[in-house]
Amino acid sequence: MARAWYLKPTFADRYEQNRDESLPLLTDEQVYLETEVILGHIDLANMDEEAQLTQARTVRDMKDHMTPEMSIQEDGEAEFEKKCDKIFKPHVHVGEALRVVIRGSCYADIMDLNGRYIRIHLQLGDYWILPGGCCHRATADVLKDMKAIMMHYDTKTATYIFWPEADKLPEHRHYIERMKCLRRSLNFPYVSLPNTVDSTEPKRLGA
Repeated sequence: MARAWYLKPTFADRYEQNRDESLPLLTDEQVYLETEVILGHIDLANMDEEAQLTQARTVRDMKDHMTPEMSIQEDGEAEFEKKCDKIFKPHVHVGEALRVVIRGSCYADIMDLNGRYIRIHLQLGDYWILPGGCCHRATADVLKDMKAIMMHYDTKTATYIFWPEADKLPEHRHYIERMKCLRRSLNFPYVSLPNTVDSTEPKRLGA
C-alpha cells in the first residue's frame, strides 16, 4: 500500500525518500484532507497490460489513457533523466485524473495549501486519483524503473499545464477555494511549516 510523508524543505536527490523526519507519516485520510487526493490499491499481479487497464477502469471509467514508462536500464541515463525532468515539473490538469502503477515504483508529490509537498510512495497496484486543479509532480524512486497507466476523461484534461500559467487557471483557483472551505467546515487549522518550493513555483498556494 502507498505510504506518504512530508518532504524535507531542501534535498539534493529527487529519487531518495527525502522524508522530513520531524513529522509523522500521513494516513490516506490525512492525505485526502490536505490535498483531496484519493489513494487506493487494486490487485494487478500476474495480469497482462490489457487486463490491468480493464481493472483500472473499475476505479474510474476513463476512456483516454496512456502508459508511460521509464527505466534507466532500457532508456539509458540521458533519456531517463529527460523523462523524469518533465514529470518532475509542477503542473496541473483541469480535470480529474487517475494514475495506477503497473510496474516498478515511483513517487507522487502533491502540494498542500501551505506550499509543502506531500510525497507518496506507490508500488504495483497502488493508485492515486488527482482532483482537477491540484498542483503535483512525479518521479521515479531509487530503483529507477516504473510504468503507470495515466487515465483522463478526455484529451483536454490530459494536458500538462505548467507554472506560471497554471496559477492563472480557474480550475486551480476553484481547487484552492474548495480546499479552504473543507478546512473551515472541519475546523482544520493551517499549519505553518517551512516551504518546499523553489522560485519558479508559487510560494503559498493559499495566499
